[in-house]
Amino acid sequence: MKKIIMATLAALAVSAAAFADSYNPFHEMYKAQAHKEMRNGVAQYNFMLIDESAEPVSNVTLTYVNHDNKVLTAKADAKGKVHLEFRQPNFLQLVSMNVGGVEYRVIGDDVSDDVSYKDISKGEVEYYVIQTHKANKAAYIYDAD
Repeated sequence: MKKIIMATLAALAVSAAAFADSYNPFHEMYKAQAHKEMRNGVAQYNFMLIDESAEPVSNVTLTYVNHDNKVLTAKADAKGKVHLEFRQPNFLQLVSMNVGGVEYRVIGDDVSDDVSYKDISKGEVEYYVIQTHKANKAAYIYDAD
């Protein structure tokens, strides 16, 4: 009986990992674009900010923390895009986004990431979609490349 339970748990763990991407509605949406934008010596992080109906949200302030534990902000452009470039290793942890004076905490698997020399040298480009959820006062982040 114990072996059956262990086998079942192992199977569930494998299937959960295999189907994890099926929960991400934006998976690989920007893969081709990210590949075209690669430049040696620059790691780029792009955040596409959208509302519940998948419409871009402009004039948003995205708050994040870097490797020095310094709180930084970045403004979204008219298309709801925040573009960050790194030429040195760094750490990025998203905290919140402010939409029209309302603060949404950013939650999800991709809230933080490390930028290494390897990422910079190969010109890594990352795209993420951050979607607001007004009822929860939260914004969910999805890997989109």
